[in-house]
Amino acid sequence: MKSKPTVQIVRFDDLTFHTEHFGDRNNPTYLLIAGAMAPASFWTDTLCNLLVHSGFFVIRYDHRDMGESCAVHWKMYPYTLSNLARDAISILDAYGVQQAHFIGHSMGGYIAQTITLEFP
Repeated sequence: MKSKPTVQIVRFDDLTFHTEHFGDRNNPTYLLIAGAMAPASFWTDTLCNLLVHSGFFVIRYDHRDMGESCAVHWKMYPYTLSNLARDAISILDAYGVQQAHFIGHSMGGYIAQTITLEFP
């Protein structure tokens, strides 16, 4: 059975993030981290549902300055991979997730590595 994502808006540090989740929150979590300039929907509903049917809770999200998440004036408020890693951790915190698996594509892979180093 295929399911549609449930939208959850996450706010912290004057930022607003569009997140979507699939599956049972009691299952182990996968956080899908897209690459630069890719919205959450880069991770297709089909992929998300395959992960759900394998027993996982799945979260995907739009980075700051992407999709339906907040826009940031980069010249006034520049950010780094460390900030993007903090965004991902803050999204997990908003969901009440203490431990997760990460799947990153392109820049999302760099963010996942940064998370591993800065938030073991």
